[in-house]
Amino acid sequence: MIDTLDFFEPQALETPNILREEAGKLYERCLTEGNTASLGAFIEQQLTQTPPPLELLYEISDDLHQRLVGLRRYYFDVRDNLIQTFWKNYQADIVPLTPLEQMNRFHLVSVAALIGAIGRPLPQEENVLLNKIIQTALDMGAQLQRDIDLTVQLQNMLADWLAAFQISTARQSQQWYAPTIEQISEFLQ
Repeated sequence: MIDTLDFFEPQALETPNILREEAGKLYERCLTEGNTASLGAFIEQQLTQTPPPLELLYEISDDLHQRLVGLRRYYFDVRDNLIQTFWKNYQADIVPLTPLEQMNRFHLVSVAALIGAIGRPLPQEENVLLNKIIQTALDMGAQLQRDIDLTVQLQNMLADWLAAFQISTARQSQQWYAPTIEQISEFLQ
């Protein structure tokens, strides 16, 4: 007979999907707060469990990777939309100011340099509007780059913890064998 009380134990309710959803919420909190503390503490808590839920941690790592891909795609789209706006409306090529090789620096281009790429003065109203469009794109790019950097930091942190755990586990298992100096000396004789 199944003991129904065991099903309602707190650990039984913390299924991997619930924990994964919690990790997703904590990731969003990290982005909002601009630091890794929330998700970092969650991951550390998971690593202290015996045994740690490695499958969950690998899923979180995959989720972070997917988010990183999405953020980078969105960052590229913001840059590309600004390039297209300049080309369609002013026949101005701003690609040299925002080269693909320096993609992560797109948001650092100055508004004045971008306006200067047009090569002619604009009417005041159009200049004000274009300044707002550029500043919005640059601000969005800056926020996206901060999110990208934070996501990379979280992803690296998790990868480091998982690698350290794997090394520790390997050393504790009987498969790990580190001979002593005496044993090496005997072998060489």
